[in-house]
Amino acid sequence: MIKQDAIKKLKKKIYELTKLPDYIYNGDNFEFSNWKVNTEKTIFHIFDDAEYTTKFKNIIYHPETISLISDNSSLSVATYILGVKKAKILLESYLEEINEFWEPDTTREHKIKNIFISHITEEKEVALVLKDWIESTFTGQFSVFVSNDNEDIPVGSKWLTQINNALNESIVFIVLCSQSSMPRPWINFEIGCAWTKQIPIIPICYNGMTKSSLPSPVSSFQGINLDRKESLEKLFKGIAKHLDVSKTPRISYQDMLNEMNKALEKTVVKKVEIKEEKDNNFIHEIEQKILLTYSYNQTPSELEYIKNIIKESHFKTEFYIDTLVKNNFLSRHYNDQLDYLYSLEYKGKEYLIQNNLV
Repeated sequence: MIKQDAIKKLKKKIYELTKLPDYIYNGDNFEFSNWKVNTEKTIFHIFDDAEYTTKFKNIIYHPETISLISDNSSLSVATYILGVKKAKILLESYLEEINEFWEPDTTREHKIKNIFISHITEEKEVALVLKDWIESTFTGQFSVFVSNDNEDIPVGSKWLTQINNALNESIVFIVLCSQSSMPRPWINFEIGCAWTKQIPIIPICYNGMTKSSLPSPVSSFQGINLDRKESLEKLFKGIAKHLDVSKTPRISYQDMLNEMNKALEKTVVKKVEIKEEKDNNFIHEIEQKILLTYSYNQTPSELEYIKNIIKESHFKTEFYIDTLVKNNFLSRHYNDQLDYLYSLEYKGKEYLIQNNLV
């Protein structure tokens, strides 16, 4: 099945689920039971011959997981509502993983590769000038992804997913290194992602940062100092080499340097007290999944329930839940059996909303 058809079928099932009654008529659960049977068939059809299935965290359990959600006629209203919520979370996780792991319906060979530029928000203008020069020099051969550019990450999209997808399609990673950018956790996170994906990393140093003063391990990568036109020529030759371009087009590196210096003059960087940014932007992917699960399920939940939804080990789930509690994203309290229950706090809701995750 092609990707777009799979997405369309899953979205239809999620829509049907939202149209089910949110309570039980005289103990009769027929509509939910019927929806489950048809949904299991749909999931089998989508993933029957999919070679991608082994990459998925949730889909290896596929229809059986839906069938485990109880629709017994003796259910209480609360248990029925919880079952509907579980089914919705599961299908949305399938949809998310299809978007992440399935190739587009065009072949990989026909896709334009990315150059990824990592930078802090305050230095966006420098990144955009560099993007413009690269794309106009190597016209149509590849695109440049700028992580804070609204054109590359549309308003309302899940920025972390967009960045991950861009990294997956990138064959060169450029990081803008200044005294202000290098202490930022998000810059170092993106560098780490590029390194684990074995993407060549090129540091560009300016504003008080030089190749010799780069912190480890960034200092181990071959970079340039943005101080003369020869450095930019070296950068473009390096890009051409990584992208198998036999001949670098002729451009005025002096004009490019002048334009980048003008962008630097406009850059107003806040003094580096970055605690707020760290709190708001830098949490682990598993922590995001946990917060999203609580956003769908508004009732306090036990660790085991969350572990089964996000498909992670007990150890990992406990660790990341404890971290979220420590940082005030979740709260912990007891039920009547003295078991721990967790619920979403204001800071957790704020994080999800500010980062367009809900």
